[in-house]
Amino acid sequence: MVEAIIGRITVRAYASEKQVVCHSIDSLHIFQQVSFIKTSIAMWLGFRMAVIGYSLSIVTQLQPIFTFYGVLAPQSAALVGFSISYSQQLVGIIQQMISNFSDLEMQFISIERLREYAVQQPQVEDQEEMISVGSTLTKGSGEGLRLKNVEVKYRENVQPALTGVSLDFQPREIAAIMGRTGAGKTSLLLSVLQLVPYTGSIEVDGT
Repeated sequence: MVEAIIGRITVRAYASEKQVVCHSIDSLHIFQQVSFIKTSIAMWLGFRMAVIGYSLSIVTQLQPIFTFYGVLAPQSAALVGFSISYSQQLVGIIQQMISNFSDLEMQFISIERLREYAVQQPQVEDQEEMISVGSTLTKGSGEGLRLKNVEVKYRENVQPALTGVSLDFQPREIAAIMGRTGAGKTSLLLSVLQLVPYTGSIEVDGT
């Protein structure tokens, strides 16, 4: 969803607002489901660790009493004190170990995805389908993108960034605009996206 908000200009340029919104809502729903499951497991694990910790603390603290009444065999005071203090830290150590192991498994999922991407070959059908999504142009129809005497000027008292630009792109044509820094590549794209003031004519599919 963050990527959709940052790239809203590109989304609007391809007329894919509805598709991106639906995809973002669906992804948010899946994320909330996973977050709920993860939070529930963490709370259940914390509850079980707390029960174990309280049980160990009760047993270790009752040990001197049982020893005094002869229920248990006598033990040294140092060993009893060590068991009482260590039982309070043992639960935290176990819980930290489980959390680290779970994080390690989640990190390994990223490595598995990278391996799948490295092995998987792109499909030509999928590429054609991705290109056709959100496009209002069809192959062999319309006139594509046409620029006639386009001039872009950001302020009145400065030189124009573009002057007398006339270009004609056919539908589905792939073109690369190259030039040095400040040549006007960004200004050309912004004028096509109707994001900067310009003079001249920019037609998409003859309109």
